[in-house]
Amino acid sequence: MGGDGGPDVTVPATKRFLADYPDIDVTLYGRENALSAHLSRDPSLTDAVISQRLHIEFCPEVVLDDEPPSSALRNKQNSSMWQSLECVASDNAEACVSAGNTGALM
Repeated sequence: MGGDGGPDVTVPATKRFLADYPDIDVTLYGRENALSAHLSRDPSLTDAVISQRLHIEFCPEVVLDDEPPSSALRNKQNSSMWQSLECVASDNAEACVSAGNTGALM
């Protein structure tokens, strides 16, 4: 989970999104240590109503902001960006939002 601010921005925004849109599920993709730290700090994210709609997928690899898109494509199949796009491609999700490396995303 990259981009400016990473989980510091994304996790609270996801919480607000889930509160505003009760009919939508969200899956967060990212490194286990970063996501787990944020989830454990906010007990409301484990609330039964929200936790049933918040899914977590841990991804060990990271696409760096300055990484060439070709490198990310060849070498980062276990990144949050790759895994979230794969989920959309396989019809297991309807959309993907990424704040990461735009060149690699395209």
